[in-house]
Amino acid sequence: MIHRIVSNSVSAFVAFSCLMLSAAPPPGSFTLTFEDEFNGDTLDGSVWRQGSHDGSVAGYRDSGTGAAIKRENIVVADGMLTMTAQQEIATQSNLVMNYSSGEISTFRMFTPSSGDQGFKQTYGYFEARMRWDSVQGLWPAFWTMPDRGEYGYQNYFNRSFIKFDLSSETLPGTITSAVLRLKIADIQQPNPGTNDGKTNTVALAVQDDSWTETGIKWNNMPTPDPLWLDQSYDNRTVGATIDLDVTDFIIEQADDSDQVFSICLTDTLRQWNQIEFHSREATNTADRPVLIINGTSYQATADAKVIGGTAANNNYGTLNTLSIWETYVSGNNSTGTDSIGQGMEIDILEVLGKWGDKVAGHVLHWDGYSGGISNASTGWGRPPVDDTAQWHTYGVYWEPGLIEFYVDEVKTATYEDSRVPDVPAYLILSLQTGGWDGNTPSAAINGKGMDVDWVRAWSGTKSGSVPTSTSIDGSGVVTIGSDNAVYGGSGNANGKVTIADDGSYMAIGQNGWEKFPLSYTVTADTWLEFTVDSSEAGEILAVGLEDNDTINDVKRLFQLAGSQTWADSYQDANDYPVATGPLTYAINIGAYYTGAMTHLAFSADNDVSGENYARFSNISIYEDASTGGGSGSSISAGALNNGVAALDNRTGTGYLMYSATNVVTRFGAYTGNADHFIAVMYNSGQWYADTNFGQTAFTPVATDVLVATVDFTNDTVTSLEGQAGTEYGIEYGYYSGDLGYIADWWNGAANDGEFTVTGTSFTLNGSGVSIGNLNDGVAGTDWRTGTGYLMYTATDTTTRFNAFAGNADHVIAVYYNVAQAKWYADRNYGQIEFTPQTGDVLLASIDFTNDTVSSLEGTNSSYQGIPLGYASGDLSYQVDVWGGFNDSPDGEFGVTGTSFTPW
Repeated sequence: MIHRIVSNSVSAFVAFSCLMLSAAPPPGSFTLTFEDEFNGDTLDGSVWRQGSHDGSVAGYRDSGTGAAIKRENIVVADGMLTMTAQQEIATQSNLVMNYSSGEISTFRMFTPSSGDQGFKQTYGYFEARMRWDSVQGLWPAFWTMPDRGEYGYQNYFNRSFIKFDLSSETLPGTITSAVLRLKIADIQQPNPGTNDGKTNTVALAVQDDSWTETGIKWNNMPTPDPLWLDQSYDNRTVGATIDLDVTDFIIEQADDSDQVFSICLTDTLRQWNQIEFHSREATNTADRPVLIINGTSYQATADAKVIGGTAANNNYGTLNTLSIWETYVSGNNSTGTDSIGQGMEIDILEVLGKWGDKVAGHVLHWDGYSGGISNASTGWGRPPVDDTAQWHTYGVYWEPGLIEFYVDEVKTATYEDSRVPDVPAYLILSLQTGGWDGNTPSAAINGKGMDVDWVRAWSGTKSGSVPTSTSIDGSGVVTIGSDNAVYGGSGNANGKVTIADDGSYMAIGQNGWEKFPLSYTVTADTWLEFTVDSSEAGEILAVGLEDNDTINDVKRLFQLAGSQTWADSYQDANDYPVATGPLTYAINIGAYYTGAMTHLAFSADNDVSGENYARFSNISIYEDASTGGGSGSSISAGALNNGVAALDNRTGTGYLMYSATNVVTRFGAYTGNADHFIAVMYNSGQWYADTNFGQTAFTPVATDVLVATVDFTNDTVTSLEGQAGTEYGIEYGYYSGDLGYIADWWNGAANDGEFTVTGTSFTLNGSGVSIGNLNDGVAGTDWRTGTGYLMYTATDTTTRFNAFAGNADHVIAVYYNVAQAKWYADRNYGQIEFTPQTGDVLLASIDFTNDTVSSLEGTNSSYQGIPLGYASGDLSYQVDVWGGFNDSPDGEFGVTGTSFTPW
């Protein structure tokens, strides 16, 4: 027998974390070292730059799917950073792309406040709070790259600043164009042939106009906006002019009362080549820089170059040339193997839009790149996220030899190896386009993108570690340890396993088969309970107890999902809907096999792509004979005749239903219809039977059973064997049987819209949940006030709550503290906090103040993660009763009856 429960509270670490408005590193000792809340209206140029180490095109430089970075696509407003993409012709570094997007990084900003470092850090915790549109073609990412410090002699770093004070000028009322024109005075190529001799000039906006020509130097230069106004990238010659489009900046600043415009010139691509421009001091007036607004030229009122290194305190404002230059020594831009762990790209969050709105991704790359592809990499499939359009936090913890990834404070991947980086890394936020896996962009990406609420980094180390051994406690709760091994031989050794530091959950993926030592003797009453959350099914997703290392000798595992049907596993639970969130299963494995087991085993098989990923939590193994695990009476299928007739053009969903009363007599079914099976559907509070020539409203009776689900639109039918529950007053599913169902079949031949039932009989589910020994009643604190409930618990109350002596085995008084958002069980001598479990049911409501109790039979709802009410039963409840007698003083409760039927 199998129970399935949509898990919102049982998997508490998932449900709670999705609501987190802020986050923090794992438990440990940490110090905040970096934070940007994006609370202003511009990007902080002392922290960020456009692009990464080469300020280059985001993602692939493939003109078909790649994107150029554009200033307009990177916006800070409303307390967040927003990057958007657009299908448009966009040029960057002479590459003509079909799309535009955004990318920023903390790589070496060269400003007085950041020195020449930007932000970089070795080890610690890095995290961003993000959301994005899951649109095919988008490629959002939060990642790091190593900074090896091999970027050249600081005296080779030159920038230039130009100011135009137009406060005495009358500017056009409408500005349609603004161009900064520069004339090249000289080009120096200390390393001819590098980058084919191309020069790169980038114009950046400067908001601070207070600098002076004779006072500015490297160590006091204003910090420019990091987003490019325009770029000139090409083979240039001395005497040529360069035009940089600064229209947007001039329009933005034209309303300022001072009408002063400052622009910074720099090279963010580190081209080796130094380019000099004539300054406003040039002898020939025609050589001087000018700002051309709507065709009218304006002369610069101040300009100067600044130089880093030993010249950082020098002023060069009186020279007749300006200069820009950035370079490096070794040219080692790759994630190479110069030292152990030196080169490694850490993709904290990387997803492709085509994967949908339920997944994240973590990847490591090292040993350089060839054609844009890392020579070595490792990944963890696609960890599930409830909705990527909602805010989530994505983080990485990094220490010597260890990298751990986190989503909403849940550890989702682990990498332990000497290859872990040992050099500082800088941060990158990017919205790229295209990528791989068929993530081809189109106009669907227009205006779509990603938001970043904040980025933070901490130094320090975490505490806590994964338990060394897998164990099970007295109440059946399983703690996962690091003692796992490959399940089924070396051919299954490709999997990745991630375990919580407290052992409360385990994730498996990347084509993995794993087993954990766990000795347990399975009886007919043994149940395996767990919560599963997966964004990819792969080929086989399965779990079970095993007594050896052979996967295909006898059935031991239960398949939950997958593109393949594994014949050597039980298929009764093969219905997990991937990418829909956590789902809790309780499987009476003792109904399938018994005996001494040695391991808890998992399969996450995917030989094709290895991209599957699943997380198992709340794992427990326990004995329970009271949960209806047995079967009820056997029912004959009766005469099946020609099949089950239904309207050919019906759409939507419904069921095949067993009716103890002949369906011709009861519903006026079509001639030749099976005697006891008919197609039914539920609509707006009413059940209807399909008679092939119309529909008949009916009221369910106790003997009705839904035996299969029907998709009328797509002509499919699915058995409900092994299912248990109630659907709008009709029993849902049955225990076992030999029934089969065929869609589009009538009287032994194909016939659109009809159904055929085969077989002879089926066995009903058990009669309900036994209430167990009621003993003296339910003990409660005599002076308690407020409201609460009597709750059924599948786990014995003494074991679970240390209940008062004589308390009922499976019923206890509970209440929910709204202010604390916590459940408490009342044990008569005090209360104990608890977390709801699968099988908990609120049977009756209590008014502690007025000493009243009211049955919840017939109520079908839930309260704070616990089912509220039940379908039927013979239970009754009394107040102020203990041991069959009126209780004095009051506060206790009596319960009578034998069983109840949950919804």
